[in-house]
Amino acid sequence: MNARKIEAQLYEQMHSYRSTKSDGAESDLEAGIDLLLRQLQQVNAQMQAWVPSRSHADLRTKQEHALLLEDVKEFDRARLDLETGDGSTDQALLNEHVGINRNTAYVIEILRQ
Repeated sequence: MNARKIEAQLYEQMHSYRSTKSDGAESDLEAGIDLLLRQLQQVNAQMQAWVPSRSHADLRTKQEHALLLEDVKEFDRARLDLETGDGSTDQALLNEHVGINRNTAYVIEILRQ
């Protein structure tokens, strides 16, 4: 059973529960609602176990790749500036410092996780 189907059934049961009068049917509805809630929790747990492990790893890989590409671009720009004399040495050092700070922050973030 998928989560949406269980949610729809749960909604129907809860609507029925709200509209019932004290005629003894409440306990049956309560039991049905409890069962659907447990089923929904199981489905959610299965989805959480499956999705984050793959998508989180994919996202981290893409972030690392983008960060490395950006650092290579910064390094190439700084090197080109130094070689051609277009940029100042101070600017090249500042660019390198920014790249190091960004990498350090990224490593600290990874270690916290």
